[in-house]
Amino acid sequence: GCSKEAFLPAWEEERLKEYSLLAFDLVGFGEPSKPEDFSYTVYDHAKVLEKVIDQYPNHRIHLIANSWGPIIALQLPPETLAKLASFLNLEGRMVLEDLGNARKAANVSFEEFQTTFFPEIKAKYANDQKTAYRLEQALPQAYYNGAKSILEVVSQGELPGKFLNLSCRKAYVYGDQNKHLQSITALPNVEMIEISGSGHFMMKDNPTQFYTKVADFLKT
Repeated sequence: GCSKEAFLPAWEEERLKEYSLLAFDLVGFGEPSKPEDFSYTVYDHAKVLEKVIDQYPNHRIHLIANSWGPIIALQLPPETLAKLASFLNLEGRMVLEDLGNARKAANVSFEEFQTTFFPEIKAKYANDQKTAYRLEQALPQAYYNGAKSILEVVSQGELPGKFLNLSCRKAYVYGDQNKHLQSITALPNVEMIEISGSGHFMMKDNPTQFYTKVADFLKT
């Protein structure tokens, strides 16, 4: 339910000026078209991501993904993942215990989701400046189908291993308010980056520290 707006401060960060920056919305969210014949599963979102990466064959790609993003990225073909220079996983929910709204949404019928669940979360987050949600721009079917496929993928229990086995440099980034996440303990020997004074949307809660640590990561 988020949009690329969450990452807008990156364009003002002096230490990132030497990089080409690209942020885009998932199909069905934010500004893109919302076709009725798109599945809105993590698998098809990954196909879109693959096509985006393929547009830049001569670039070193540093992938920075939040929330659903890391789960989608881990569905990329091995040959595409092998092209990455690095992967920053921003609180991707790697284990079932960490799923929140997606799990709740996936466990109701679409009718109940559309008539009750979705209006309730839109009202809950409408004026919450600490989130990056743009639920008024989200297609209900996109959120629901995405949540169902997120639950399916995470339930398979393969995400921690996929992330651990990436050949590129990688790190897991989390807000200090979420240091309880089981995903952290599910990723032994992975570099951990904590952002103080922040939660799930650490890039908005503490952009100064977040982008400083991003820049430090990219430099080393």
